[in-house]
Amino acid sequence: MRGDRRYITTGSLRKLCDELAIPYIVLEKKRLFRQYNFPYDLSSPSLWKLATHVINEGSIPKATSSVTYVNEDPVLHWYFKKQVEATGGTYSGPHPRKRGAVMDSYADATVSRKLHAIGVPYVKKTVNQPTIDLSRMDEDTWRYHVQTTLSEEGFGMFLLDRRKGTLEMLVGWGRSYDITKNVPQDLVESLRPGTYTLEKIRDIGYDLFKTVIECYPPFLMKEYRELQRRHSMEVPLQLWPRPRPWALRVTKDGRLVSDWIFETTNRKLVTILHEYYGMLPGTWKAEAFDKRYDFYVAHLGKKLDDRALDELEEIKRRFPYKKYLRVG
Repeated sequence: MRGDRRYITTGSLRKLCDELAIPYIVLEKKRLFRQYNFPYDLSSPSLWKLATHVINEGSIPKATSSVTYVNEDPVLHWYFKKQVEATGGTYSGPHPRKRGAVMDSYADATVSRKLHAIGVPYVKKTVNQPTIDLSRMDEDTWRYHVQTTLSEEGFGMFLLDRRKGTLEMLVGWGRSYDITKNVPQDLVESLRPGTYTLEKIRDIGYDLFKTVIECYPPFLMKEYRELQRRHSMEVPLQLWPRPRPWALRVTKDGRLVSDWIFETTNRKLVTILHEYYGMLPGTWKAEAFDKRYDFYVAHLGKKLDDRALDELEEIKRRFPYKKYLRVG
């Protein structure tokens, strides 16, 4: 009433509109916003590419929170920054933690609301699985999704048949799913924190084992089926290995998290995953992936002699995956 101007929060503005029965769209039509343009462009390829980074290595605690991205590789923080700024968001980071090589980067809360609108969940992704529609990604965005996922959650490892002396390559990535709600509470409370292999789970009881092998991460299965769909003309469906569980983690706060993995040694699929997708250029894991793949191709179908075995061990020593390999 004094004619003063002050900023108003989105929540207060919504309450005001609700009290006065004003449709939200009227605010846009009357051009009342000066700082933002509404509605948000939710079809932006950069927003969908950013979603992959957040699904893999990020988090959004709640609607009013900024996006947090966590990784050890500074090049991946650069990719995250590039997509944040391309969506019109504000980036901060990377900020080193007090201990270890892990760094944090952030994007503003407006970006978090855009991401949530296309299917990136708030709070824990293991509990609230992403609902993003992968089929809506154009080919460039889908390719970036797989590249990024391989870089942040994936691997390309050697498998050596020591009896035959031949080499295979194992390529894939992992996802996790909280199955606490699917297990009886008394059984949940009886399990001590730690990681349980499938053999240990089977020893505990068939019901728990059955739950673990039946409750797959929905998002991993969506990725698997989308990959199948896009390459159905190149690789017959019967040659696609299905995702599988490989461990159960009991957290300190009593949650049961099932770790699943999609992996393949099929030569055609390995070639597609490296040649068509690969990992994001410039990242440490991309270099390790390339070195392994080059060695794999050079020795495909051959028995490895002592010199080749020494070269293989040197590649594994100089370009380790362990530092960056996490399933989450």
